[in-house]
Amino acid sequence: MGLFSKLFGGRGDTAPQTIEAEPEPIKTEVNVDQLRRDANGMVAVHQGLLEANKNEGIEDRGQVAKIEKSHRLTSELADGLEAARGGDVNMIGDPAEIANNMLAEFDSTLDSVIAVLDVREMDVEDHSRRCASYAESIARIMKLPDDEIASIKRGVLLHDLGKLSIPNSVLRKPGKLSPDEWTMIRDHSLSGWKLLEGVSLLDNARRVTLEHHEAFWGGGYPGGMAGEEIYVGARIMAVVDAFDAITSRRSYKEAAPPSIAREKLPTEAGELLCPDVLEAFVASYEDLCEVGNLQP
Repeated sequence: MGLFSKLFGGRGDTAPQTIEAEPEPIKTEVNVDQLRRDANGMVAVHQGLLEANKNEGIEDRGQVAKIEKSHRLTSELADGLEAARGGDVNMIGDPAEIANNMLAEFDSTLDSVIAVLDVREMDVEDHSRRCASYAESIARIMKLPDDEIASIKRGVLLHDLGKLSIPNSVLRKPGKLSPDEWTMIRDHSLSGWKLLEGVSLLDNARRVTLEHHEAFWGGGYPGGMAGEEIYVGARIMAVVDAFDAITSRRSYKEAAPPSIAREKLPTEAGELLCPDVLEAFVASYEDLCEVGNLQP
């Protein structure tokens, strides 16, 4: 058993909770130098998550403690990889296994990150989890590869990550937002993208975080991207986000029946939403209702 199998293996308390299935194993050859960069990048991601919360008085210290634990373990991994620089690769274990373990460790923090977000924006509790389940159903209808589906689920779970940097006074403001406050809200996709930078293993998830408010016709934000220029995971997120917004109760509205979403969303094909994703949405409609415990 290699050093990093010992570090990350056999710890039931940190097994992935949000991504229920085992992450699809990385099967291609892993570049050790890139792995070292990813490990250092992952340390920075955890540090960024903790820094974003520092001044906001998070109520659930238990969740933050879990993020701190993952930060410590990932830091040990990065230090070990740095110490092995220039040495025999086999001494550090199988690089692909290390990459898989690093992703699994990150997945184990997702529940904590989402719980912190739910505490801060109580109006959308469990929104990210529902959207991740909806996204998986649609992605499977589209016959996307298992490893890409896992990446898309990570991105969907983290799509509102950038809201960690928004003050509670803005997130929880009951009245109309000022122009500056609205800009702060719009910038959350870019903030989340920046929090995840430096980790190639999270590239696809990072694109979901950045691009999920882009519009298929090109009038969205932050980049004004259009069509298939928008990553497929972000196009899926746009559809499931709209579906969940319609079918969920919010402080300003009651939940509408899913049949309303089934009727309304396809009218946005080629405008706000991707036609191919909407076709898969219609095909998976009954599955989505079952996943969301909704009456079709």
